Amino acid sequence: MNGNTRLQEFLGGMRAISPLIAAVIPIGLVFGAVAATKGLSPAEAGLMSALVFAGGSQFVAMDIWTHPASWTGVGFAALLVNIRHVLMSASLGTRMGGFSQPVRYLSMLFLADEIWAMAEFRAKVARLTPAWFAGLFAPFYLAWVFSGLAGAALGAFSAIRWCSGSTSRSRPSSSCWSWASGRGRKPAPCCWRAAAAPSSPSISCRASGISLPVLSPVLPSRCSPAKRAMSR
Repeated sequence: MNGNTRLQEFLGGMRAISPLIAAVIPIGLVFGAVAATKGLSPAEAGLMSALVFAGGSQFVAMDIWTHPASWTGVGFAALLVNIRHVLMSASLGTRMGGFSQPVRYLSMLFLADEIWAMAEFRAKVARLTPAWFAGLFAPFYLAWVFSGLAGAALGAFSAIRWCSGSTSRSRPSSSCWSWASGRGRKPAPCCWRAAAAPSSPSISCRASGISLPVLSPVLPSRCSPAKRAMSR
């Protein structure tokens, strides 16, 4: 297969997956926003999308995320959600006759429900080639990673505006900083302004709802028991 044929195959894969990219971007944005509320930075959320590349598992991980995270629990939950990939890869592997063994294993790292379905359909009507499969997963993978990154950035920005009422950041309070850094984490976005507003319990309570693990030791006395219960 010459270079021009490979390029045509690659572009064919991109055309096949393009309608599904429009569907996955909103989901990636939502994941990034959820990750931001759990205290992950945009870089951390983007790295998780790049390394895990499994929407269902990532949402489950965020649902059970704690500080510090239980890696055993998160990993086991991800395994249960993605156990179907064992059967999907076994089915698709029988249709990868034109793939070398290393390329076949590498391709399975980028397997997703949409990619598997499109590849299975392709294998029924034409020969499945590495170039076509690369065109299938590359834009889908990049769309997932960058939409998660963008969602986390927008989520962090929205949290700052909600807690502070403006885009300006004050310095975090020393108690908030020491409590967070003592656990190896940066202060959550809502630490920037909440501790600097002792006369604004409503701001403190709303901030606690966004990042309760960090803010609750700093501002426990500024919220009534009812509001603290609501923030949980």
